[in-house]
Amino acid sequence: MGRIEKVVLYHCGFCVNNLALIFRKMPWKSRRFPALAVLIQHKTLGNILYDTGYSEHIVNKGMQKKAGFWERIVLKLYGLLNPVSVERDDMIDKKLGQDGIDSESVNTIILSHGHPDHVGGLSRFSGYELVTSEEVMEAIRKPKTGGLVFSSQIPEIKESKVRQMSGQGMKEHFLCRYFDRIYDLFGDGSVIGVILDGHCKGQMGIWIPDVSLFFAADACWGKDLVHVVGRMRFVPRMIQENFKDYQDTLGRIVWMKKENPEIQVVFSHQTGRERVYEGAD
Repeated sequence: MGRIEKVVLYHCGFCVNNLALIFRKMPWKSRRFPALAVLIQHKTLGNILYDTGYSEHIVNKGMQKKAGFWERIVLKLYGLLNPVSVERDDMIDKKLGQDGIDSESVNTIILSHGHPDHVGGLSRFSGYELVTSEEVMEAIRKPKTGGLVFSSQIPEIKESKVRQMSGQGMKEHFLCRYFDRIYDLFGDGSVIGVILDGHCKGQMGIWIPDVSLFFAADACWGKDLVHVVGRMRFVPRMIQENFKDYQDTLGRIVWMKKENPEIQVVFSHQTGRERVYEGAD
């Protein structure tokens, strides 16, 4: 019997960029890159979120004025190089409300990493347990604008409500063939955390076996862009914490997918529509 009732994909704002400015030998074409937030409805643990999308704070000049000097400068550059669009109705709590789900019913939030398009919606929830890697949590505790983690985008988080993954984790799981650090996040095999270094240290993807979905966060910006990562230009390469690890992680995902074609890999910013996956009975 499956443990997951439903998985719902929401687009919570988006940024716009030109493919030719990101990759060499790509057409001069603007693309929307949606910010993904994922609702996981667990039969016993209730509502779980994986990431929270953008907040309107990223485009709110009043909020930016509250940031430090260097953070304001970097936020302006972020907006110029990576134009963002997000309305109040685009935010994850509003999206959940449209589906009849109260934000107070979200018991757990799994965070892939601390960039604005993943942490933005945290401010709309309270009383949740935050699950992430120790590296990501350290980056949130000590935000660095150079790592695109902005204090103005992150709400106060109760340390007593944080569970951070550290050490090697699981030693016997089919994903251990492909990745070095694997975690059974809830102890029942329903959601498996996978560390995907490169874009940032400790970035956490998740594997949900009941629906054969592997959420790979920012390990790539789209399924159709996997083959052009080697042609990434200088500036987007600098956004990656370690480009060599970024390539290695993506290669491991491709290897996993080749040997397990039934797995559906979903990157956080790939094009497509919001959709629902029903779990097994």
